[in-house]
Amino acid sequence: MKTQRWFTRFLGMILVLGALLLLSQSGLTQEDNPDLPDGEKPEGEFVARVYYEQISDIGKLMAYDVYEFNDLKDQFVLVGMNDEIFNQLIGEGWRVEVDEEATDALNNITQADTFNGGYRTVVEINTELDAIHAANPTLTELVDYGDSYCKTVGGCTTPAGHSWPGYDLRAMRITNENIAGPKPRFILVANIHAREITTPELAMRFIDWLVDGYGTDADATWLVDYHEVYIVPVVNPDGHHIVELGPYYQRKNANRTYGCTNQWPPSSSTQYGVDLNRNHTYQWNTGGTSTSTCAQTYLGPSAGSEPEVALLESYVLSLLPDQRGPGQNDAAPENTTGVFITLHSYGDLVLWPWGNVTTPAPNMTGLKAIGDKFATYNGYQSCQPSVCLYITSGTSDDFTYGNLGVPSYTFEVGGAFMPSYATVDSVQWPENKPAFIYAAKIARTPYMTVKGPDALNVNSNVSGTNLTLTTSINDSANGGQTIAAAKYYLDTPSWAGGVAGNMNPTDGNFNSVVEGATVTVDVSGLPPGQHIALIQGQDSAGNLGAISAVFFTVSGGPTPTPTNTPPPGNTEMHLASINMSVVPAGNNRFSAQALVTVVNANNQPVSGATVAGNFTGASSGAVSGVTNASGQVTLASPIVRNGANWTFCVANVTKAGWTYNPAANVETCDSTGTPPTPTPPPSGNTLHVGDLDNASTPNGNNWNAVVVVTVHDQNDAPVAGAVVSGAWSNGTSGSGTCTTNASGQCSLTRTNIRGSISAVTFSVTNVTLSSFTYQPGSNHDPDGDSTGTVIVLNKP
Repeated sequence: MKTQRWFTRFLGMILVLGALLLLSQSGLTQEDNPDLPDGEKPEGEFVARVYYEQISDIGKLMAYDVYEFNDLKDQFVLVGMNDEIFNQLIGEGWRVEVDEEATDALNNITQADTFNGGYRTVVEINTELDAIHAANPTLTELVDYGDSYCKTVGGCTTPAGHSWPGYDLRAMRITNENIAGPKPRFILVANIHAREITTPELAMRFIDWLVDGYGTDADATWLVDYHEVYIVPVVNPDGHHIVELGPYYQRKNANRTYGCTNQWPPSSSTQYGVDLNRNHTYQWNTGGTSTSTCAQTYLGPSAGSEPEVALLESYVLSLLPDQRGPGQNDAAPENTTGVFITLHSYGDLVLWPWGNVTTPAPNMTGLKAIGDKFATYNGYQSCQPSVCLYITSGTSDDFTYGNLGVPSYTFEVGGAFMPSYATVDSVQWPENKPAFIYAAKIARTPYMTVKGPDALNVNSNVSGTNLTLTTSINDSANGGQTIAAAKYYLDTPSWAGGVAGNMNPTDGNFNSVVEGATVTVDVSGLPPGQHIALIQGQDSAGNLGAISAVFFTVSGGPTPTPTNTPPPGNTEMHLASINMSVVPAGNNRFSAQALVTVVNANNQPVSGATVAGNFTGASSGAVSGVTNASGQVTLASPIVRNGANWTFCVANVTKAGWTYNPAANVETCDSTGTPPTPTPPPSGNTLHVGDLDNASTPNGNNWNAVVVVTVHDQNDAPVAGAVVSGAWSNGTSGSGTCTTNASGQCSLTRTNIRGSISAVTFSVTNVTLSSFTYQPGSNHDPDGDSTGTVIVLNKP
């Protein structure tokens, strides 16, 4: 009996010690978590730290939602989970500790913080892409490279009954179409993981910087002239759409056919779909994935099974040449061209191949050098993911490097999936903008150019016919070689035929890692106007670095020879009016529109005339267009944030067999904010818009946008039977018509606009009635809530 009692006490002590050890491993003691009562965990979904001994251990967690974060010092990763997963991990022997800060971020995100707080929906992003292209047709091309999963199957429906048709997969190509190639190519893609909603915003801001900066920022201008930049803001639009419904933490696409079919809403631990960044075809299913259909890293049934992946791969392969051998250890040549970056969140990391093995990639020296250079701009850690994060396979950067040899990178941006919208502009864009610019600059020969010095603090000064250029050539972040030379090109880089000139060392000798350089050049042979100087440094090993650009202006030029004004006649034309308006483009972005009317000597409209002119002010750019049957053409400035004041001047009007007589112009320039010069009324009956009013109504959680149009004749009397045509934009899309009643009024409605969209825009595109001529230049609004042509309708 004594022996039995002793054994019972001994067994009890062992059980108590085991329980204490288990609590110690889990990190859930009262001391470790003073805000949590002993044994209590948050309800629902939460985030916990899971501690490991070796990075290879993390591969055992791939059935769970392992965030793109790894604390190498304290050796833990963050995992989204619920109580069941928590207990399961404890049972497997992991040390698990609730992370209260990450849990708060997970559970306290609302529509007010996200899609009502500034983040754009897929529809809003597409609307803005359309507007950017419409305003910059010679600098941009919108590419539809395929359809999302939902669009390929005729639409998707969530288990809760919400349906949508799917989306086009879209890229924007940015380059000056008027300058011939071939040109180096930089590809930037974002939002392959749907919940990482800051990444499309960064991609859109880089589009803005390139397009809005053309003609006003020297680096943006020369990059657009002599490079091609391809940007895919949303790789996974169906997944992003699901995120918008909550916001939910959907990571994967919207394919429900493989299992986990009825899981709703999507949680951090369980959701349907395929992880698109584990579905790429290069080294698919070689580690860091899960075969569980509900898991966040579900790799799909086969390599490239998802259209979002297969179509992106095909598109990238069409843009960049294959420059690497077929073997895993074949290195790409030093003169490889192209750069690829995919944006993710979060973790403040710059990652480069390989992800599926810890052995270095054959171009590891170059990959690391470029990654380290990016990290000097954004302050992130540059590393190989299998060494500093965890094993991954089937990723987009391994695909582009593995198949093409192109230096390829994943940026893990910031410290949260859905931070406050202000964080994008205050932190993430300033950190990553210079890295994006550098990637574009080195795209021609990235493995070579990263070795060369930077050209910093580039300045120009023109005195008379002399141009003085100054710069600082700095190799301290590119290998630390001694500076050997500084070169300049005027207007054209070397690969497009530009001829280099040599700059002189400021101190008399190029013999240190950082050197000042200067040169004075006679530019009397250049035509008057704005030009670009391109500055490039070279180190003692012969490496040429990235180019930096600066504008300079050459004045003077020959005085034009006066010409006699031709006698008036039916083949003489002039400007009857220029009417300016400011048009919202969404998200505090605006452009100016100039409605130009061209008439002959008898004040009759001239169709088919090409009007060329220039916008200055809030944004600048040269534009042209052809007049319609009413002798009118609408020309738009580049879109800019918070723009208000523009001036537009016509430079020339041309038409075969016709003579432009600028001396007869009623006006040649006009500005926003100033009343336009009245257009002389033509003979006969005319009509115009006399008022636009917002009559929008609620519709459950959504709303209906309703615009009431009033049409008047030349005497401002109501006109019945006029057909009004118009188009919706900025938050919705489509067009419609209505016919005016005896009061000269009719209405157009856009129904079921999502509640997260606070405003949409309606534009009158035409008004027709037999025996009447539409005069859009006379459109007005007596109560001032529209321009008479364009009205912004706010959510009721």
